[in-house]
Amino acid sequence: MTLSLPIDSVVLVDPRGRTAQPFYRWMSDVTRDILALQGAEPAEPAEPASYSLVQGAGIAIMGTGSVDSPWMVSLRKLADSGTGDALVKITRDAYGRVEGTEDANLADLADVADTAPTNGQALVWIDADGAWKPQTIPGVTDGDKGDITVSGSGATWTVDNNAITYAKLQDVSATQRVLGRNTAGSGDAEEVTLSQLLDWVGSAANGDILYRSSGSWTRLAAGTNGHVLKLSTGLPVWAAESAGTQNVNTLTPVAGVVTIDCSLGDYFRLSPTADVTSIVFTNLPAAGKAQTIMIEFTQDTTPRTVAWPASFRWEGGAAGAVSVASGAKDILAITTFTQGVVWFASLGKAWV
Repeated sequence: MTLSLPIDSVVLVDPRGRTAQPFYRWMSDVTRDILALQGAEPAEPAEPASYSLVQGAGIAIMGTGSVDSPWMVSLRKLADSGTGDALVKITRDAYGRVEGTEDANLADLADVADTAPTNGQALVWIDADGAWKPQTIPGVTDGDKGDITVSGSGATWTVDNNAITYAKLQDVSATQRVLGRNTAGSGDAEEVTLSQLLDWVGSAANGDILYRSSGSWTRLAAGTNGHVLKLSTGLPVWAAESAGTQNVNTLTPVAGVVTIDCSLGDYFRLSPTADVTSIVFTNLPAAGKAQTIMIEFTQDTTPRTVAWPASFRWEGGAAGAVSVASGAKDILAITTFTQGVVWFASLGKAWV
């Protein structure tokens, strides 16, 4: 007779080491008492010829007794104290019978075959040997790994130059941002707005103007109320302007050359201490604009001459000549309608 049980069943009666005993004697006393109360306790049947636990097929008990023989197998579910996916082990009673499971730890693993591991080795299961053995885990060798160069026997990792692309940087939080550091002192890069960036030029205040000078950016502080912005030698300046009055600018010859900046205004003074060999104009009026300039000329103690520009056109066709008396004052009036291509000139002499 063959009794087949599910693979997850457990037989309470374990025949190992008891082959000389009748089969019913392997049962628990409780089972035998139940049979006796039912009046079913039989004469001793023939004991089984074999018994085995076959993986995937269950428990098979083979015997030669008759079909009417009261062979009984008692089953119970064993306790499972294993936790989740944790490593578990099977527990047995004093007779070697399976009792259940419980959590396992490294102490429950088979002993390591190598009794002399060295520092830095790891415990590895060697399937061919069927044992856990300490093995040296290979480290990273020195050399260029692509974007990183390893040196110092794997101790130093250096990112190669130009290996980090813009795409690998942290995303900028918004448009119109530059990377720099607005916080005082050294430290990590920060996102900087255009307003913050312009503040780096200096202590900015309301009304300040930023302009380019000598290859760098310069801040022009706000002017006084009522002042107007003008150009002086090509750079912006604030200047007062009142109805009917203007500032008078002093002209200083340099090596005989007098430079007149038309943006400074219309009134100038000239007191040469040497002959004037040339007069040049800068910042001429724009197209469609005209300008009249008045120059007060004061003669030196030694008479000084003035060479007039070829662009001057004189009243009556004859060029004027400055007074020669010491301290004499002449008034030169010139007007252009063609951005300095032609100046119409007249000279009033000896006002003193």
